[in-house]
Amino acid sequence: MYWSKTNALTYSGDRIPENYSRKCHNWIALSNDLLKYYPIDSEVVISGISTSVDGVYVVKDKTNDRHRNLIDILCEKDSLKGYWYNIKIKKYGK
Repeated sequence: MYWSKTNALTYSGDRIPENYSRKCHNWIALSNDLLKYYPIDSEVVISGISTSVDGVYVVKDKTNDRHRNLIDILCEKDSLKGYWYNIKIKKYGK
């Protein structure tokens, strides 16, 4: 999970709104290897974290080039943090 300064520019060209809330903006960043399968602005379903976090997300950003097989979920500062393994990701609606 990551958080960013409000009004920060994402790789998609969208800015993180000042009133960012995961309830309104389910945005994620993917590593370059995953962007090959799930391009910017695509909707994906993520499962295997928890019932409160699993759901539909929109790919809006990319991680640093050094990362592989990484999904970062944009969240509010001081909210849920951690690392999970065996997370499932698939295109929404497929």
